[in-house]
Amino acid sequence: MNTSLKAENPGRGRRRTTELDRCRAQGWFRCVVIETHESSPTELERKFRARRRQGAPTAATPVTRIFERYRSGRNCPTEGKNSKGSEGYLSVIGRDYPRTLEFYRHPFWQAASGTAVSLAQMDSLIRTMDTRIARHYVSLCAARETDHLKLLWHSFGQEIWIERNDYEAAFDHLAINLLMLRMETTRFNPYAMEGIARCIVKTLGPLSASPWFCDCYEKLFDYLEANVWGRFL
Repeated sequence: MNTSLKAENPGRGRRRTTELDRCRAQGWFRCVVIETHESSPTELERKFRARRRQGAPTAATPVTRIFERYRSGRNCPTEGKNSKGSEGYLSVIGRDYPRTLEFYRHPFWQAASGTAVSLAQMDSLIRTMDTRIARHYVSLCAARETDHLKLLWHSFGQEIWIERNDYEAAFDHLAINLLMLRMETTRFNPYAMEGIARCIVKTLGPLSASPWFCDCYEKLFDYLEANVWGRFL
């Protein structure tokens, strides 16, 4: 997974929770379960709440059932500290289990919510990814930067290969292709648009079987169909 796009800070201010936010929270909860090997929301809260601020809770401290709300998508986890000095569970859990933070900060969430990037930003993102992902899009040995960007542009819509159970690669590929889809110049290239559509389809099978989205894949698909590829493809 990759987190090189600037992450939003969900702990500041309030905004309307979308279906995408709910899927993100549910996926993050599943990622926490996988990484910690603890599936009980109550036990997860007991395990991590003492680390949110100084002064460990006592046996009399009530359980807030916040992880049950993460599991259902009713609440979204936060980063940083709130006005009372308590640290958000994203940060607390992410220190010990960094893959949970990587999941929440993954470029997919910004691509799905409407973030647009330039070709240079796309290039920077792909350069940070594992070579098994990046090799599908660029020649990392391009002699000059201008050649590199030209190669990247011509790689839009090219075939990709994803192993059937490699949902992490599928997540990376889907993020890249959704960002490509939103680029102004791409929408005037029918060949690239057709290829991007094929690449997106290839990611959906592995993602539908991923442990992250077992509780919300259909809702996530419906959101993307209505708000992303339904608008551009």
